[in-house]
Amino acid sequence: MSKQTAIENKDSIGTHPLPECPLCGSTGETIHTGLFDRMYSAPGKWDMSKCSNSACQMLWLNPMPNNDELWKIYVEYYTHRSVGKYTFDFIRKIENKYYESAYGYKNLEKLNSLLPGFVVNLFPTEKAELDFRIMGLDACESGKMLDIGCGNGHLIKRLAKMGWEVEGMDFDPMAVEYCKSQGLNAKSGDFFELNYPSDYYDAVTLSHVIEHVPDPKKTIREVFRILKPGGKIVMETPNSKSWMYTDLFQSEWLHLHPPAHIHVFNLSNLKQIVLESGFEVEVANSNVRNDAWVYAMGKMFQTNKQITYEGVKPKKSLLIMGKVKQLLGWFKLGMDPESGGELYIKAIKPK
Repeated sequence: MSKQTAIENKDSIGTHPLPECPLCGSTGETIHTGLFDRMYSAPGKWDMSKCSNSACQMLWLNPMPNNDELWKIYVEYYTHRSVGKYTFDFIRKIENKYYESAYGYKNLEKLNSLLPGFVVNLFPTEKAELDFRIMGLDACESGKMLDIGCGNGHLIKRLAKMGWEVEGMDFDPMAVEYCKSQGLNAKSGDFFELNYPSDYYDAVTLSHVIEHVPDPKKTIREVFRILKPGGKIVMETPNSKSWMYTDLFQSEWLHLHPPAHIHVFNLSNLKQIVLESGFEVEVANSNVRNDAWVYAMGKMFQTNKQITYEGVKPKKSLLIMGKVKQLLGWFKLGMDPESGGELYIKAIKPK
């Protein structure tokens, strides 16, 4: 990194040029300029490149934030906020019945009827949300699970109640302190320096995390090392081929989210690095789970340059139209399975 490209003061984030694709090494073409953090006021204006290799098409920030200054992005980040609570006990019991029928979770407080588990399958967008809340993990009695980028601990808190032996880690100490205040087992630090044991975990999850990490290929290889043979990596991340990005919002798409999202994947390139790391892919798809919210936020971004996290209250009309667009996106998946707003991958370490 040259002195000319480094930015040292506390109100800026130091950067370094990255003209080549971090996945395949091909040259990049600038597709967005002057992007900025619309919700959490992280400093800087950002440009985004797209890989010229038609088989890759990775998106990334160029210049790229320096690793030792990434913390500046997360000073006001949403992962410091509290974990939400259920409002209705009845709804929770319906959800638990679905988790029993779909994923094998027993001993949860639930309704005795078989109907709720069946009914959930009639509502694909709601089903996608329930699947996301447990990252599509099947029940595993006394299974050991690590959540990388655990944030405020919402996932590990839920899975602990469902029988998993959970751990979380996050490089953001404020997020980890919140987890600890909730009695959760979490560590702060660099994933590669925490010295997790080899062949140890039954599952490792990265829920909207891989787009944040400086070296996604190295991260996935390290996950492979710490998983038991037969263990699973599960990831969810924004999709650069989402129809809401390509057809509707472009630079105002919520999931571009610079500078927190330093990479944005598509199904092909994410699946490729998982395979290159030694995994066998079980599930790889895109979904429209969050597209109603993404639509509402995109419309707000078109009329408001800056929105504070606490001020995010889309009008009901936007949310209703977002739901319509979400259902439209679900139908689009039938024609283009890679057009959903988010990617989901579950892969297994061979025995």
